Amino acid sequence: MPLSSGTGAPSVSWAQTIRSWQKPLCTGYRGHSRPLSALLYTIAIEPLLVSIRHNPRITGYPLPGAHGMTVKTQAYMDDITIITTDTKSIPHITHAINTFCTATGAIVNGTKSEVYVTPDWPADQVLPYPVKETVNILGVCFGRTNPGRRSWKDALAKVKKKIAGWRGRSLTMTGKVLVIKAIVYPILAYIGKVFPPNIHTARHINKTIYNFIWGSDQERVNRLTMWKKENKGGKGIPNIPLYIAVQGLSYIISNICRQHNKAVFFHTFYFSTIIRPLGLCTLDHRTPYSWDPPLHYKALKSIITSQQLHTHKSQDWSFKTLRKFITDRDTVTLIPTLTTEQCTTAWTNIASPALMNRHTDIAWMAAIRCLPTRHFMHKRGIARTDQCPHGCREIETEDHILWRCRVAKNIWLMTSALLTRLTGTAATTLRGILFGPPAGLQSPQQRNAWRVVNATKQTIWDTRNIKVFHKQDTLPIITARIIWKTIIDYITLDTHRLGQDITNRQWNISTPNDIIITPPVTNLPNPTTVPPTTNPNTSSRAGIMSRHLALDPSYSRAKYWTFHQR
Repeated sequence: MPLSSGTGAPSVSWAQTIRSWQKPLCTGYRGHSRPLSALLYTIAIEPLLVSIRHNPRITGYPLPGAHGMTVKTQAYMDDITIITTDTKSIPHITHAINTFCTATGAIVNGTKSEVYVTPDWPADQVLPYPVKETVNILGVCFGRTNPGRRSWKDALAKVKKKIAGWRGRSLTMTGKVLVIKAIVYPILAYIGKVFPPNIHTARHINKTIYNFIWGSDQERVNRLTMWKKENKGGKGIPNIPLYIAVQGLSYIISNICRQHNKAVFFHTFYFSTIIRPLGLCTLDHRTPYSWDPPLHYKALKSIITSQQLHTHKSQDWSFKTLRKFITDRDTVTLIPTLTTEQCTTAWTNIASPALMNRHTDIAWMAAIRCLPTRHFMHKRGIARTDQCPHGCREIETEDHILWRCRVAKNIWLMTSALLTRLTGTAATTLRGILFGPPAGLQSPQQRNAWRVVNATKQTIWDTRNIKVFHKQDTLPIITARIIWKTIIDYITLDTHRLGQDITNRQWNISTPNDIIITPPVTNLPNPTTVPPTTNPNTSSRAGIMSRHLALDPSYSRAKYWTFHQR
């Protein structure tokens, strides 16, 4: 907060909480349930603020280059912050508060009122409230020794508590990204407006976020790829440390250009020399400005250089515009054997809103080669073997488990008739099931066929996990029912959105019962179950690990829990 920087004059500030009036302002409501309570309180508290601002005997904090203008009070609802640099102002501030309380019946909450003084404030000065080393103003800590560290520590603890409440739920990766955008980011951005995160804090933020995304400390995809938009091969995860810095930069530049509050004097004093080359302001030598700004402003200067914001020619420097300018410069994630245009089409197909979130996730992980197959984990020293769990005696890669495996071939035979009804041909290739139609989803029939393909891939992956973790072969009739139920869910969604007639026409059916998934005749062995080596009723971590290791000995004990997919 710039109010804590400046000329170095001794100052004192305290935060006060004034309780509600002893009598209700309007009848018919009790407590804080009155609809007009907040508005009426804001109007009623304004006389106290005006009396302090216009009292010439109360000396406020001088603003640089403001021609004598000072800051005396800042208020939000019943939280009032009063700033002064003169010991003689204390009795007049106390008199103004007492007069207001006598006239209105308000009561100062002494247990929540506290005073913070600078080191050069006289020690023998009598103050009306207890003096504290740090003061908390609207959830942000201010003090003498590194207050930003304490504020970020509290914010990160709050974020971890929020994330812990979401870990127990079966969220898709898309759902986790939504939690980060809607819950985690606002908490961190609020503190970042006052104290931008340093390198250590930024590293801690990213580690917390990606531990939640992947469910472990092992990250499968580069963060630069995860930050990209969905249609460019990423997952749209916000780069929170960068966005906080860009948001602060946008706020400062908008204040300097519009000059709509007193913070513009601090921003002009510290930041005008930095943004002058951008053509956003001119130096006025009649007002002071700094050539050696604080570290926070220097960090924003590095953001302008690293993100090439000097090439931003628009006069709109809002946060949304700058964020779009940064994200639009991201390149498309390349896929081997595909051109750039084909990669763009593939990522657009995978990120199609027509798919369910879990289908989008498995399609993205298969395309970017981060499915936790045995080959993927064997390269990282987590699995003891890279062979297919179905006994194919081949390396279990994404291409093998989703296409070449004998179990996958039998499952694809189940949906061949439905794909023929939708697209007119049963010809399906490995590239088609991984990346979708080469020309994109141009028709409702292609969109529905892409849904069937991803429902089939999800079923193949589920049967693989049942084989790995439970040593059981899924019956073809059960597999067919799983695919059929998923397709019926898609039809139900289309019926609510488009209507029955349009849905039936797009799916080329008369009723949902026309969807038939026929299991082929196979020579798969009967389902077998390995008896657990421990008490099945136990819920301890060691007992669960022992049972699963007995079912699948390909995983090492040391790193089993890292990639265990529940």
